[in-house]
Amino acid sequence: MGMPIDSIHLKTKHDTLKRCIETNASFSISTDDPGMFETNPIRELWLVSKAFELDEWRIAGVVWDMVDQVFEGNRKTRAYLARDVRVRIKKMLRVLEEEGGTAK
Repeated sequence: MGMPIDSIHLKTKHDTLKRCIETNASFSISTDDPGMFETNPIRELWLVSKAFELDEWRIAGVVWDMVDQVFEGNRKTRAYLARDVRVRIKKMLRVLEEEGGTAK
């Protein structure tokens, strides 16, 4: 099995990611091989939020940017994807606000 990446590794070894966050540039989070690296997209977003102290609103923006970068030419399919993601982001933000927590 591969070695899982932690938030300290992200902050110290990924200068490009750090620059993207500092300059508010678009970027996406993905997993090359979830089985090999024992991870998934939610865990990767959580690690980034912890490493760079991003709040839930910035994470929601990252997710929107990821949707915008999807390689799907069909506008209808992209619209459905955007709708589904918007609904899930709203639910996530609502739960976090109700709990008084953040993604930090």
